[in-house]
Amino acid sequence: MVLYLMLRHHENLTQYSGVLLVAEDGELILQFRDDKPGITNPGRVSLFGGTAKRGETPRKAACRELHEETCISVEPGELLLLGVFPYATGTVSSVAFAYVLPNVDPRSINIIEGAGSLKIPADSRDSIKKATPLCRAAMESYVLLHSDNFAMMKEILRDL
Repeated sequence: MVLYLMLRHHENLTQYSGVLLVAEDGELILQFRDDKPGITNPGRVSLFGGTAKRGETPRKAACRELHEETCISVEPGELLLLGVFPYATGTVSSVAFAYVLPNVDPRSINIIEGAGSLKIPADSRDSIKKATPLCRAAMESYVLLHSDNFAMMKEILRDL
């Protein structure tokens, strides 16, 4: 929270919010970016998301962007924070807030922006060669948080 408050008041820092969708069967759902000149990460695989508007919280930006790109409507509390990552596009420095939305029915997705979507098993994430660095970091964070080792670490840390 302290990091967010510090970042929120930095005038020259763009805030990006992205959402990793997880299907009911545990597979990851990602966005195929358009291959248009002038857009960020053309032709790549990414999270659903975009830049926060002035005064908009990262979580609310994630909800808005998710709806704009997929027609999925969620409340901010439904998104779980995966992590906060440094993010750069060209000469613009940003901070990226990556969220996860679990238990998504793929049939509820109506792609409005982007070239489509991709559904993959979490253990095949390394095969996605065109994944953006943020997409890759979010997938790794998600898998780590759901691994047996992490569950064991949480048990150990709870007792400390």
